[in-house]
Amino acid sequence: MQRASATRLRVVLDTNVVAGHLLAEDGSCTEVIRHVKDAGHRLVVCEKLLREYRGVIAGGYEQLYSIVDVLLFHRLLSLEQVEKRENPVVRICFGPEEDRFHLQLAIDAKAKYHVTKDRGVLDTRDDMRAYGVHVVGPKAYLGQCP
Repeated sequence: MQRASATRLRVVLDTNVVAGHLLAEDGSCTEVIRHVKDAGHRLVVCEKLLREYRGVIAGGYEQLYSIVDVLLFHRLLSLEQVEKRENPVVRICFGPEEDRFHLQLAIDAKAKYHVTKDRGVLDTRDDMRAYGVHVVGPKAYLGQCP
């Protein structure tokens, strides 16, 4: 039985973490996905982030996008663990410009963690902490997260 507090914990996963797992490139990314699933955490996504996941994992072949969705939402995480939100209106002015939308998504969703391997995104940790979001790498997430 999952604890009620664990089911409320929200996490945003950068594309490099999801791709690192699905493409079997990084064992720590696989452990992150397993932890999100086993702990009953909520994976926060928006359509723009899902498009990014699909594009990177499917190599830009739109015909494979539905396969990515099956892998993400039926094999890795239950649909109940995915919290889909509207694409955020970016109001922040820090971090890599192309990544601001998922940083804003984490802020808007009141996510506890944003997990990434991107150095530019990791460099936003002080700015994001002001919003209550911990920006961490996969190993730090696994070491810190309940």
